Amino acid sequence: MKKLYLVGRRFTRLFVIGVGPIQNGKTTFVCLCDCGATVTVLSSLLLKGNTKSCGCFRVETTSSRARKHGYSQIGSRTYRIWINMKSRCNNPQRKDYPYYGGRGIQLCQQWNESFESFLSDMGECPPGMEIDRIVNSKGYEPGNCEWKTRQQQMRNTRCNRMLTIRGVHGCLAELCEHFGMNPKQVIGRWNLGWTEEDAFFKPKFFRPSLRRLDS
Repeated sequence: MKKLYLVGRRFTRLFVIGVGPIQNGKTTFVCLCDCGATVTVLSSLLLKGNTKSCGCFRVETTSSRARKHGYSQIGSRTYRIWINMKSRCNNPQRKDYPYYGGRGIQLCQQWNESFESFLSDMGECPPGMEIDRIVNSKGYEPGNCEWKTRQQQMRNTRCNRMLTIRGVHGCLAELCEHFGMNPKQVIGRWNLGWTEEDAFFKPKFFRPSLRRLDS
């Protein structure tokens, strides 16, 4: 298989000047932007046209579009959410990039290119809420995103265990609320080898059979 080599090629405002470090097994290239800044970009983002500059082109175009809708870069929380969403998916230099773009989470094309499309699909962010993906393995796209509180988002993380207890499906926190249980007590019982049913419903001094069910 021929090794990908983009040095010397131009992609909109970016001129590739060198090979960058491997990011999560993916090839990157060091690029010189027309504005004079240097940026490291995934090869896939260059080839697909998703990254056109160090960020200056995006700022120029999106800020102009945003102003048409009465949104400024500083004044709109919805606009800032969109900018941060794009950055964590497209910028390998961000600390949280490995959890988003680094594991394949991307914006759909219309949201990546246009704030107006994002605003039209999602509406303005309600007070106290943040954007959340319904299916964490999928990207930011219409039908997979909704506005949620931080508490609701935490219940949708990949590490939150999903269960079905007596016909009720949800994460541990939701089930404990539903059945009136203390999450720490349930987790403690699991760690001792209790079954899920016993962990939720047996009296405090019950001696379990230690037949733990794995989800």
